[in-house]
Amino acid sequence: MPKVWYNSNSNAPADHPRNEAEINAVVAYLFANSETYTPAVASPPRGNAQAGEQIVRSIGCLGCHIIDENDRAAVGPRRTFGQPLKSVGSKTTYAWLYNWVRDPRHYNPGTYMPDLRLTDQEAADIASWLMTLQKPTFMQRPLPAADAKAVGDLTKSYLVNTMTDREADAKLRTMPVREQLVFLGERSIEKYGCYSCHSIKGFETMKPIGTELTTEGSKNPHLFDFGFVHEHEAWDGKKEVVHHTVPSWIYNKLRSPRVWDEGREKRYHEKLKMPNYYLSPKEAEAITSVIVGLTKDRVSEKYLAAMSPADRCSRLSCRVDEGSAWLT
Repeated sequence: MPKVWYNSNSNAPADHPRNEAEINAVVAYLFANSETYTPAVASPPRGNAQAGEQIVRSIGCLGCHIIDENDRAAVGPRRTFGQPLKSVGSKTTYAWLYNWVRDPRHYNPGTYMPDLRLTDQEAADIASWLMTLQKPTFMQRPLPAADAKAVGDLTKSYLVNTMTDREADAKLRTMPVREQLVFLGERSIEKYGCYSCHSIKGFETMKPIGTELTTEGSKNPHLFDFGFVHEHEAWDGKKEVVHHTVPSWIYNKLRSPRVWDEGREKRYHEKLKMPNYYLSPKEAEAITSVIVGLTKDRVSEKYLAAMSPADRCSRLSCRVDEGSAWLT
């Protein structure tokens, strides 16, 4: 999960009320649009945590989930397919965990989590052990309340897109704070593209908000906005130098997604929105290598090895009808 709020271009004191307003608003929208969940077993039996740990470590759970490791990148993509289980006991309840491991599809019919064919006692043992994986300080953090003025100002900033300033003020006066929060949450989810990674009710048909990258490597350097930045300090304290080249722009965008706003005066909604994924230099270099290779260039047919029509079509993106090929 990347960092959406309190980034380099939204961490000034004046931005704090807006950050908290949007965070509270997204939470309000998600709760307002969540479906009712009725657990299969409302009062599950208690289990043995020690036995639960042995089950988790022996039946293949660690093929998709990590528990002991601190570095997700070091364990590879297969082991991060499932939710990391570290601190999972601080995120939910014993009853939910029991029902989840006992029958995942009862909660989410489309889940990739398999039915492990556990007995009720095994499910209770696993849930008991998972509840011991906690991070108490996380849940002890205070929850800042949304500032009513910030919520109102941000809500109005969206209302004026479809009505006059006077009409927006009149509409705002008829909206209770709760209604404003849900409205602002919907607009914030749309603004930051949360639905690109998550399935969210109300956004099923929305397209991702990111820039099309299919031929990004063919773009001319003058089409990239380098702003006023020549060097900057990334999230890990490493000093990064900006060269006016396509690879350098992409690399620095990945390392510090909102760096190009440095030294600029922008309104809140005009600021860059890409979240910070905390990519290491090695990860950013790898992704940059892929993106600069996404170009309009195609290998000339005369440089291709002799192939059958079917094989050639698989290389040239064409279709085969009755033994003949037409390039698309």
